[in-house]
Amino acid sequence: MQMLTVEQCQRADVERVFYRAFADAEGSAEGETILGLVRALIDTANQYRTQGFVAVDHTAVPIGGIFFTPLMFTNRASVMMLSPVAVAANYQGQGVGTYLIRQGLDALTRQGIELAVTYGDPQYYARFGFEVVSLAAVAPPHELAQPEGWQAMPLGDAPLPTLQGPSCCVPPFDKPALW
Repeated sequence: MQMLTVEQCQRADVERVFYRAFADAEGSAEGETILGLVRALIDTANQYRTQGFVAVDHTAVPIGGIFFTPLMFTNRASVMMLSPVAVAANYQGQGVGTYLIRQGLDALTRQGIELAVTYGDPQYYARFGFEVVSLAAVAPPHELAQPEGWQAMPLGDAPLPTLQGPSCCVPPFDKPALW
């Protein structure tokens, strides 16, 4: 397995991995929602400093993907949000998601990013070092349907930074229905 940037892969292959992973797990409507999000993230990547990574198999076929986007606060800009992450059904349970998350977080750490946040299953993300945080400590950009899924992880040796003000996300995520 190898990790490439989204730009190094065929766009249709990347989109297919995300659509299938979410459609297979949660239905075609969710697959379409995530496909639209992924398309918007790819289209605006340079404009908003979005970073996308893809795991490929030995034949260079994408088998998983992950995106990181800036989450901006009044007093700092070195916070990135991990979302979405997807793994092809026939590769789930084989460490592809773990590989993508660890490699992605390592890339952010090398870039000097201070904090990673995500919105998902606390039991899954705890193994990477994410912890559930209060909405007051790390304000999400929209009201959360499941506040217990809002998590953060300081990168490098830094403690959880003090964040001020509401957060602002990139336009593809600026839709209350996604939260």
